Amino acid sequence: MPHPPDGTRTRSRRWIPSPVPDPIGGTFADPIGDPVTPTRAARSEISGDRYRVLVIWGLLAVLGSAVCYGVASVLQAIGTRRTPDPGRAVGPRLLVRALRQGPFAGGIALDAAGWVLQVIALRSLPLFVVQAGQASNLAVTAVVAVPVLAARPTGRQWWAIAAVCAGLALLVSSAG
Repeated sequence: MPHPPDGTRTRSRRWIPSPVPDPIGGTFADPIGDPVTPTRAARSEISGDRYRVLVIWGLLAVLGSAVCYGVASVLQAIGTRRTPDPGRAVGPRLLVRALRQGPFAGGIALDAAGWVLQVIALRSLPLFVVQAGQASNLAVTAVVAVPVLAARPTGRQWWAIAAVCAGLALLVSSAG
């Protein structure tokens, strides 16, 4: 067995390189696929300014994801309203007819973009922050639906939207 080069460790009679930092930073990947959990020590290797930048980009990704998901819901509602409805049958054909509508297809594309932004956010933020941020897509949907779908939220519903936004502001202030 060859002698391992400097900076490596041995495991079960074979040498592997030590875990290497991910290009984004903050998480580590083991070259042989073993999961390596990021620890406080691993995060401390990132400078303070770089960590703040990663958190800010993560928060912006969460916000963008929530906006994408919220607007996608409204676009999909528009697309399904425009879908021809022969016999009101729910099935695969209804999905095919809905996908032919531009707004519905645009909503699907925004869902995909929201998913990508959510994955980006998960790379630099704790799961609870990302999931709480995703909850704000309900507020986005409600606000966008007012002018687009002529929805009329009640006063209680507006207060609920404001409470969600205030809670998210508190969460963001505690995350970074």
